[in-house]
Amino acid sequence: MRYIAFTISNFKGIQNLKLNLDANPASKIFIFVGLNESGKTTIMEALSFFYENIRDINESDLTLHPSGIIDKHSLIPKNRKDNFTDSTVIKAELELEEKDITFLAEVLKDNDFSYNNIEPQLSISFEFKFENSSFIERKVCFKSEISGHEKRKKKSNLSSKHKAWNPAYQAIRKIIPPIIYYPNFLFEFPDVIYLDEYAEEGKEQAFYRRLLQDVLDSLNNRLTLQTHIIERAISGKRQDRESLNSVLNKMSSQITKLVFSENLSVFRSDTRNKSIIVSYPELDEKNQVFYVELQLKDGEDSYYIRERSLGFRWFFTFLLFTQFRVQRSQGNTNLVFLFDEPASNLHQEAQQRLLSALEELTKSSVSVIYSTHSHHLINPQWLESAFIVRNKALEYEKDDIDNFEPTNIEVQRYRAFINQHPNQQTYYQPILDVLEYRPSNLETVIDVIMLEGKNDFYTLSYFQEIIIKPEQKLAFLPGTGSGSLDTVIRLYSAWGRNFIVLLDSDAEGRKQKTRYQEVFKGIIQDRLFLLEDVDNSWSNYAMEKLFDSNDLLNIQKSVFAETQNFDKKQFNIAIQENLAKRVAIPLSNTTIGKFKKLLNFLNESLAKSS
Repeated sequence: MRYIAFTISNFKGIQNLKLNLDANPASKIFIFVGLNESGKTTIMEALSFFYENIRDINESDLTLHPSGIIDKHSLIPKNRKDNFTDSTVIKAELELEEKDITFLAEVLKDNDFSYNNIEPQLSISFEFKFENSSFIERKVCFKSEISGHEKRKKKSNLSSKHKAWNPAYQAIRKIIPPIIYYPNFLFEFPDVIYLDEYAEEGKEQAFYRRLLQDVLDSLNNRLTLQTHIIERAISGKRQDRESLNSVLNKMSSQITKLVFSENLSVFRSDTRNKSIIVSYPELDEKNQVFYVELQLKDGEDSYYIRERSLGFRWFFTFLLFTQFRVQRSQGNTNLVFLFDEPASNLHQEAQQRLLSALEELTKSSVSVIYSTHSHHLINPQWLESAFIVRNKALEYEKDDIDNFEPTNIEVQRYRAFINQHPNQQTYYQPILDVLEYRPSNLETVIDVIMLEGKNDFYTLSYFQEIIIKPEQKLAFLPGTGSGSLDTVIRLYSAWGRNFIVLLDSDAEGRKQKTRYQEVFKGIIQDRLFLLEDVDNSWSNYAMEKLFDSNDLLNIQKSVFAETQNFDKKQFNIAIQENLAKRVAIPLSNTTIGKFKKLLNFLNESLAKSS
């Protein structure tokens, strides 16, 4: 099962908002981009609050960071607190997978409902009713299209009148993807983790105890805290001590492999003499409960996690709380993580390494929604699943000290946002404008290949990253058309940074090449190329003409399987999706050879222009 959309109304500063997560190309990483006070956190709180209302309050899906909604009155928009007679509503639209439909069908059968059809789309909404600013009641609305009949009754759609209605809803609650909210990872990792509950323990101990069980689950050997650690510690027999030490060593090794994983690229310093140690259980005499310690062993010295650097503590907790949570043996395989401004107080290199960790995380059945106002946390390949969040009541370009407009948070898909900003000169410029970003003198602005548009960007990125994988990587910067690069050319020239421009060799490309030469004169000399400059047989070529016709259709069919004819829009979506998923489509030697030639030409031309 997966979430495909959320609709939120009258939730704090949200008046009416729809977040659509279902689009082509499919993605498992979604970005909320916006300035401070734009409303990113409020949206995340609403999503987290939805799941808090779904789950049982005593279930094992513990969290250190609930939505923060303790008092229902905090839901009321501030400008309406004087007399709010209305409702706060959060609705989730979901889509069932085949295994979910099979599971639901068994539940219906067990409750005497013979179904004819189960539509995969359904919705669950929570309505919090207020009168005169006083909370009255919570209503739950479960909508699904399930047709069938009870014994000896006429065919109808499943409704609350049927015996199977509530069991069906409870079944959906059981398999709905958990939404796990982490506002930050900067909290004190405890020196000791108690292996059993004791009087007056804080909620964090239960959370960390469950984390230890997650580590055991990841070993795939049906190990439990109670049987394989606590009972062996209590026994004290030699064979039990040996068995217990074996478990602890495997736990230590498992955590060490994760924290210092080369794939995650989080810690780049020499890690050969570093490891995470899970200590042998000791008995707390006061509480009569066994506990263990997690420490970092660095050479001959050992440290508590709290004694290490801010960056280490942040990434250590991030990896433990995400990667091992995926391994949880009970519950759902699908998860949604919410990260609010992750790594925002870490340096830019750490932020950029986090992008790799997020990509690694979503290789399993995990989706990630994170917010940021840092350009270092925006991967250009994920822009199709990026959203611009803004508070329409604020005008950031003005001094709004006297602005008393009611908060009105809106979210807009990045593509829709740039369509409403036709005067923006480059594809990234709306993102840069929203972030109020300008490169500083201390910051490296990389050499780039300027391209006509995003489709050229995704195509060349796909061949560079997935198909050819050259040692020398190029950076591509897309515009919004062949004539849209004036501003970015001026910026790179003013910064004294290296660049070249590649245009199609069609009529429009030739026209814009002439115009750029007239406008920029010597600035653009030896930096402006058409495709035919790479190979004179490529005259009148656009980028897609470099593909063999069979390759064009095969790439398109990898996403749109039913299509029979080439469709440029579908083809470009397929390129984006295969790039995001890192899927290598088998291609002809002819096509690969042309793109090798193109990438080599761009590499050599960029080097000559420096």
